[in-house]
Amino acid sequence: MATVINTFFRKHRSSQRSKMAGAGAVALCVAMARERKGRPSRAEVLRRGPWLLLVVVVFCGLLGASECRSTHLEERVRAVHLRTRRAAGELDKGHRRAPRGVSPRDRPRVRASDSRLPEDWREYVRPDIDVVMHRGGVDFARGSKLFNFDNGKNVYGTPFINLEVKTHSSTRVVELETEFFPFLPENDIGGNNRTDETRFGTCALVGNGGTLEGSGFGKTIDSHDAVFRINYAPTIGFEGDVGNKTTFDIVNKAAVFNLRSGVKKWREPKSKVILWEAHSRVIRNKVYLGLLDAIGAEQQTLWLLSPSVVTISRMVWLTLKRDIENDIHRVREQLGKSEPMEVEGISRFVYDKAFSLGPFLPWDSEKFTFHQKPMSGMVSVFMAIQVCNSLDLYGFEAITTNRMKYHYFDDAEGFMHRHSFDLALEVFKRIATVANMRVNSSKPKLLRGMPDADEA
Repeated sequence: MATVINTFFRKHRSSQRSKMAGAGAVALCVAMARERKGRPSRAEVLRRGPWLLLVVVVFCGLLGASECRSTHLEERVRAVHLRTRRAAGELDKGHRRAPRGVSPRDRPRVRASDSRLPEDWREYVRPDIDVVMHRGGVDFARGSKLFNFDNGKNVYGTPFINLEVKTHSSTRVVELETEFFPFLPENDIGGNNRTDETRFGTCALVGNGGTLEGSGFGKTIDSHDAVFRINYAPTIGFEGDVGNKTTFDIVNKAAVFNLRSGVKKWREPKSKVILWEAHSRVIRNKVYLGLLDAIGAEQQTLWLLSPSVVTISRMVWLTLKRDIENDIHRVREQLGKSEPMEVEGISRFVYDKAFSLGPFLPWDSEKFTFHQKPMSGMVSVFMAIQVCNSLDLYGFEAITTNRMKYHYFDDAEGFMHRHSFDLALEVFKRIATVANMRVNSSKPKLLRGMPDADEA
């Protein structure tokens, strides 16, 4: 009997708990059959048979439910594990291990749970890294010809070249699609961090915040040596508030789709378009290559942001996020205690956030955390810091409610379920303590038709 049970459950790959439940059901059936010695009469069989069948059905139902729950949980865990490994570049969409040398070297390596976050973020604000991918990083030694390497096609069937990128600690090889090569600059555009020499003197980074509406910052923004804008935000019709000078447009994949489809028109006069998600091989192949075929793209300056800038910006973001959350937690632990609170090194933002959350009670299981994902503005800030001697930020405000105007050029709602805008503003202020950077703010604007706080 035991052999039959083990064979059956081994065949169906059942768990140990399910084996025990099934064995218990069979044992109970045998015990009920042996309760009466001798061969039972036909009447006995008819009387006990339904009850015996009911017991078997109940045990099988419990067994099946247990197996379903276990299988469903295992499938969910496996799906999360696969998504995590694909996001880290270890697997492709077919769940195969990614070819060695393709990934994750050309993806940012800092992850949310990475225990290797530095204790001090200050030394990473302006490291010696490449700002954009450039022709000086082409590694000719890895192939016989520039566009004809052995096995020189990636998983998308696109020919690639080996491009070395300088990181904060060493170098990284990116298998860059050959179609991008004509758009690469000859050399990097960053300054010399060893001699503190920068490409530009004064710079303005213009966000898309609704606080810019009616701000009158236009002339001040245009007076800078270089002006950075995010996601190809419009200037026509808003010159008085945001100016009309544009040196760099730092764009995400959504803005690239709008340029490809013609929803957004190329800027006049032309700017240098920085494709900041170029660290992703998927985005390069699925999104950016299509931009090269768009009307007028051949006349534009399209540069790929170095993965090093994305990695460093995310590293500093996660480190500061951790530090700010720890500060908030320390204040919350002290709330309600009789002894005086420690105030040294704690910002006003931390106190306000801690008091709004209330004290951390003994039965509270988890401390407060912000949203993990940074905005495009974080990458833009770090690119600008690498090439500018001084940096002024405009249009960056702590959007905490949908009643606040999100963009100066439309009435779209903010993505507060993805981003923590109040955290971002505190992060920028802390970076400004070690970098020559200033955050310029104005009064928050409400969406049209929304009542003021005093009227609501």
